[in-house]
Amino acid sequence: MLQSILMKAGRPLLVMLFFFVVSFSLYAQSGAEIVESEQAEFRLRRVVEGLDHPWAMDFLPDGGVLITEWPGRLLLYRDGELQNIHGVPEVYAAGQGGLLDVRLHPDFQRNRLVYLSYAMAGPGGAGTALYRARLDGTRLTDGEVLY
Repeated sequence: MLQSILMKAGRPLLVMLFFFVVSFSLYAQSGAEIVESEQAEFRLRRVVEGLDHPWAMDFLPDGGVLITEWPGRLLLYRDGELQNIHGVPEVYAAGQGGLLDVRLHPDFQRNRLVYLSYAMAGPGGAGTALYRARLDGTRLTDGEVLY
């Protein structure tokens, strides 16, 4: 898929990716707080440390952030503190598989539903699963595999 995107986008995308990688490398070496591109200036600030292969995140209405980590942890970052979310289904974390995406239901404020995609072990190997559960504080409850 990436190859198809690159072939369609062509040279401009490759040039942009190159400058992004070079800019990021220079920032990492210099410790500077500001990174400039041809069109904008970015101020980079590390917000969370100590994550193990963070994969995806979604923002809660109260300003908190749900973060998935590839090995199978779901974390809540709020007010400068990381907390584990309990009740995550068993994740098959090997090769391409692990805990992948997290998304809030469009009516999350009313129903508190969260969706996770992840690799799940099965009789013929691992496959992608879609899971839905209710977020209750730092626990997922009423979870069910939808796919």
